Amino acid sequence: MLDKCVSIHLIAVHSTPVISTSATITIKPMFVRWKIRRLRRPELDGQPAGLVRYAVLVESVRREGKPRQKVLCHLAHIRERHIGSALRRAAFWQAVDRRMMLLNLDTSVRAVIESKLAVIAPHPTAVELEELRRKFIAGRAKKT
Repeated sequence: MLDKCVSIHLIAVHSTPVISTSATITIKPMFVRWKIRRLRRPELDGQPAGLVRYAVLVESVRREGKPRQKVLCHLAHIRERHIGSALRRAAFWQAVDRRMMLLNLDTSVRAVIESKLAVIAPHPTAVELEELRRKFIAGRAKKT
């Protein structure tokens, strides 16, 4: 049976003073939520339709006395079958970096979010990135 979502909790509750005023901004409890969706069409290489994992940053809010999740932003997505691919994970992390820069989060909060994302989609290792770089250079050499 397919789980509709997997939540990985993130502890990021603190107050940050605003420089221009004496007020404080309180960051509500937020966490990374992984949504899983089944693809409708088969893959281009003929394999059956797979799953896509979406990493979403949500915060806990109460509406009418009940806890709800408010989506702050979509961080990135990766296909289930590509989690083992260093190239696809590198693209995933580039998308995460772009989104995190827009959020302008505290570095400690960002580190916690990234550690939670790395549970499902780990950063490519230095060896994997070097291998990708060599393949890229070899591919460029063949074209010229």
